[in-house]
This record gives sequence, C-alpha cells and structure tokens, in this order.
Amino acid sequence: MVVNFKTKLCADYKVRYCCPTNSIEKPTAATMPPMFSKVKPTTRNACGRQAIHPSNQRIVGGVEAIAHSWPWIVSLQSRDHFCGGTLIDNRHVLTAAHCISSTNFRVIAGLHRRTDVNGPRSQNRRVLGVLVHEQYNSRTEANDIALVRLAQPVQFNNYVSAICLPGPNPQESQRVTVAG
Repeated sequence: MVVNFKTKLCADYKVRYCCPTNSIEKPTAATMPPMFSKVKPTTRNACGRQAIHPSNQRIVGGVEAIAHSWPWIVSLQSRDHFCGGTLIDNRHVLTAAHCISSTNFRVIAGLHRRTDVNGPRSQNRRVLGVLVHEQYNSRTEANDIALVRLAQPVQFNNYVSAICLPGPNPQESQRVTVAG
C-alpha cells in the first residue's frame, strides 16, 4: 500500500506525521511500465552503509555535511543542479515528481559540491526513463514522488551506495534522518 503523509513543523522544530484514513493500492507488475517492473530492493547488508560518517548537526540552520557522508544522495542536473534524489539501487533514483518535467537531464552520484561534476569520485549517468506517480497533483503537491531509471548502473564504492528502504511494516516512533 502507498500512503500519503502530511507533515507539520511544530514550534519545537519537530516534524509530526499524520496518517491518512485512505490509501492507494500498490501497483502490480502488470500495471508498471516494463522498464520499472523489475526494480528489486537492495539487500539490507548492501545498503545504507556509510564509509564516511556524518556529524550529528541538525539541518535547521544549514550546516554543511561532511564530504561524502551521504553516498546515496545524487544531483539531478540539466545545465546546473535543479533537484536532489536518492539512489535506491544501482539503476534507480527516487526523487520528487515536481522535479521532473522531461527526461532531458543527467544524474550525478558521488558529489560533495554540486559543481564538481567531473571530479574523480563523480559518476555521471544519462536517464533512460522516468515514472511519475500517476496521481501526482502539481497544484496540491499530493503524491509528489517519481522514479528515475538510469541508462547505465552506477558503481558502488565508498562515495556511491544505495539507501535502505523501509520494510513493509515500519516501526512507529522509529528515529529517522533527513538529508538533502
């Protein structure tokens, strides 16, 4: 099941998530475009591992991350960076639907500075296709999620790796980290 969550930033700067009463059925292999129907989750022992550990600074106030401490964060670029995304395996990036207006962009993994696209750790990939949530609404930003398929897989190393996605039964009150 896919569920919409509403967030609220409270006076104590904590984000609250409110669960809706309605949900959307999970797409089946028959309803998915062929290039996306074979997306396999990365195994728990191969995802979410950081070779370089971040600081514990909060995002409020805008503190720069330690270089390469979030190896699953990628840059979506046409001429310049326009949005971020998250590697969920070596060929797929999860991003916001409002970022997608065409497939005429590239994905760059292994960056710390958005302008270092030709650096020794960066991996530049063309986009093969995009899948925007079928019920995305640009006016309300409901279902603001999209999947990007890379033309070639990225190579995992200390600077590029996949994030772990939550399992089918996420734990309530589990601590999470937001980066981007």
